[in-house]
Amino acid sequence: TREIDLLRRVVAQTRRRHPFRIDAWVVLPEHMHCLWTLPPDDADFATRWK
Repeated sequence: TREIDLLRRVVAQTRRRHPFRIDAWVVLPEHMHCLWTLPPDDADFATRWK
């Protein structure tokens, strides 16, 4: 949670290059959980997660 602003910037950059919808996102001190919807015919979540 200390680097939440950095996380927001990086996610925004990634979404511009590789679109996806954020359905839910919870950031906890030691980890995070997220639910995304990818575009139709695009299952490449790994590129977005790197």
